[in-house]
Amino acid sequence: MQPYESLDIFVPDPPSDIQSWLRDIVTKYEVYELIRVGIFYGENDLHAHRIEVLSHKYGVVSMDVQPKTWSDSVEAGKSKSQTFTVSATGGTVKGVTVAKLSGPGWITVSPTSLGDISADSSKTFTVTASPPAGTSGSFDYSIRVSCAEGEPKSIDITGTITVSPPPPSDTTPPQPAETKVEPGIIIRDDYQGSIRFKVYWRDDKNIAKVKFEFWADSINIGVKDPSGRDVDANGNGWYWCDIPRAEWAKYVGKKIYWHSVAWDFANNWGDTNIQGPLSIVPSPPLDTTPPSVMVISPNGGEVWKADELQRITWRATDDVGVTRVDIYYSTDGGRSWSPVALSISNTGSYDWRVPSTPSTNCLVRIDAYDEAGNKGSDTSDAPFTISPIVLRGDINHDGKVDAADWVLMKQILLGRLSPETCGWAADMNGDGVLNAIDVVMLKQKLLRGE
Repeated sequence: MQPYESLDIFVPDPPSDIQSWLRDIVTKYEVYELIRVGIFYGENDLHAHRIEVLSHKYGVVSMDVQPKTWSDSVEAGKSKSQTFTVSATGGTVKGVTVAKLSGPGWITVSPTSLGDISADSSKTFTVTASPPAGTSGSFDYSIRVSCAEGEPKSIDITGTITVSPPPPSDTTPPQPAETKVEPGIIIRDDYQGSIRFKVYWRDDKNIAKVKFEFWADSINIGVKDPSGRDVDANGNGWYWCDIPRAEWAKYVGKKIYWHSVAWDFANNWGDTNIQGPLSIVPSPPLDTTPPSVMVISPNGGEVWKADELQRITWRATDDVGVTRVDIYYSTDGGRSWSPVALSISNTGSYDWRVPSTPSTNCLVRIDAYDEAGNKGSDTSDAPFTISPIVLRGDINHDGKVDAADWVLMKQILLGRLSPETCGWAADMNGDGVLNAIDVVMLKQKLLRGE
């Protein structure tokens, strides 16, 4: 609210009808509320009488339009609109009308008559651009807002509408890239989790929706929405449907078939075709039978030299299947065991580098396991020997061939010492017989200083 305004008006003669005269004053000076009127008789220099008017909101009645321009782009065959607001200040703006001055026929205005707009209020009108299909280019337009009473008498709105052709129509349906079933295509009825059916969908534009459909043998189970998704901004990616145990457990002994359909926003659709079958089978009885195991070699009496490669062989069978084999050896008749190989396949053989742990009381043990964790085991029937690495001629085993070994050689030849006691180190040519050839070879070795 503006403060009170004071206006002095001089008239030639006092009016005879003060009320009619005041109405003329209100109209002429746009004063819409009179607070006090004073009439002073007596002539002044101009031979006129003075009248004082005290009023509210003394001033010009104004009209405004916002916004005063609108430019935009629109696709041919579609529409866009802009709302404009006409407001009044300082009094009532009367007889407001809206008319299009220029522009194509598909640019329209509504409404075209707003009537009177009282002070400090507003009314709106809408400009709509609806270019028909096949239209393209830039189009200028102008619109005039006019009033019968108010200032200014008119306001022009201008702008440019740019029309673009619609994009090419989408005729390509979504395509399935991959399908999966988790945890697998054979489900036992003791499985407690959900079965997840997954499809990777992709489209050249956007995926709008996805559905899954299921059958148990030839019985239709129904259509389901995805339980979840992992997709990009266009909807391309993984979609899945989870079937909880409470549902799939009804179909034990049956085969499950399924497919998925995806639509894009142009209503093109793609299908995975029928997938499956997934079998839901009764769980087998609990397996309590261990594998049957037999050590073939070494099974007793063998002599394996240290640091040589020897083949351990065995036979292991199971009613379900052997899942892994562990091999151990002992040099103390089975009181303690050391690993040879762990968690290997049931191939029936393993090449072993014999350790440098000489003993005549060695055993091998084979442990075999099935899927249920049952263990079968077998050990060599009798001990075998791991013989030490022999330095030919080192009869006293002191790590060198010297005169002391020559003395022992003579004692063996004279029968005073058994060659077995010396580990057959005196058998220079390794033929298993101690004779003059071995004596000559030892003598030559000593003479050469080897």
